[in-house]
Amino acid sequence: MISRRGLLGGFAGLSGLSLAGCDSRHATAPSYAYAPPGGASWNPPANGLDAVIDISHNVQVSDFSEVRKANILAVIHKSTEGGDWIDPSYAARRVEAESNGLLWGAYHFGTRQYSGARQAQNFLAAARPSPRTLLALDFEHNDPNPNNTMTLQQAEDFVRVVHRAIGRLPIVYTHAAWANGHKAGRRGVRLR
Repeated sequence: MISRRGLLGGFAGLSGLSLAGCDSRHATAPSYAYAPPGGASWNPPANGLDAVIDISHNVQVSDFSEVRKANILAVIHKSTEGGDWIDPSYAARRVEAESNGLLWGAYHFGTRQYSGARQAQNFLAAARPSPRTLLALDFEHNDPNPNNTMTLQQAEDFVRVVHRAIGRLPIVYTHAAWANGHKAGRRGVRLR
C-alpha cells in the first residue's frame, strides 16, 4: 500500500507537480480533476483518506465498496506486461472500482522481449485511459528473469509513445537505488 499524497497528483489534479520522463525532460502535470459518476467534482474527505493500493489479478479483492470504506482513495491496477500480456481482471475491476468512487490508475510492467513502443501500444490498448486515469510504468529489475529486464532505452521509448498518444507523461516507478546505478536482485544486476 502506498500512502504518499504526492503520487495522487495524477489523480486529484494537483497543479504544479513536476514529473520527470525517462528521457530526462520535465513536464508539468496537466490540471485535471477526478470527476466521480454523475459529474460532481472530487474533494478530499476530511478523514484523511489518502491510501492507494497497487493490485493485479494475483490479489484477491472481494468488495470494492469495502475497499473504499477502508480509507483507500485509489487503485493502481496492473494492466499489461511486456508486449502481449493483459491482466485478465483489469477491465472488470476498473468498472467495479470506479462505480464505488475509487480513483483509477493503470500500470505496465516493462520487460525486454518487446520494444518499448510495442509495449506502450499494448498498454494503451488494454488500459483504455480516460483523462482521469493515472498511467504508470513499473520499471524495475526483473529478479525472476534478469535477462528480461526492460532497458533504459525501452523505458524511454515507452514514455515517448504514451506521451504522444495521450499528451501527458506516465509516472515511472522504480527502485531508487537501482535507477541510480546500484546493483539489484540476487544476481546484482545494474540498470542498462
